[in-house]
Amino acid sequence: AIDKRELEAASASGTHANARFTRGVLQWQGRSLRWLDEDQLLSAVHRSLT
Repeated sequence: AIDKRELEAASASGTHANARFTRGVLQWQGRSLRWLDEDQLLSAVHRSLT
C-alpha cells in the first residue's frame, strides 16, 4: 500500500503532474509512476463510446 502522504505530495509535484488524466507522479523503485485521475479518465472513455 502507498502512504497517503506520498499521494498528497505526488499530486502537487512532478513535471507530468498537469498531464491529462494524471493526478500526480510517484517515484517507486527508481521508476516514475503516474497516479491517474479515474474520474477524468472514465469520463473521457464514456464520451468516446457515445
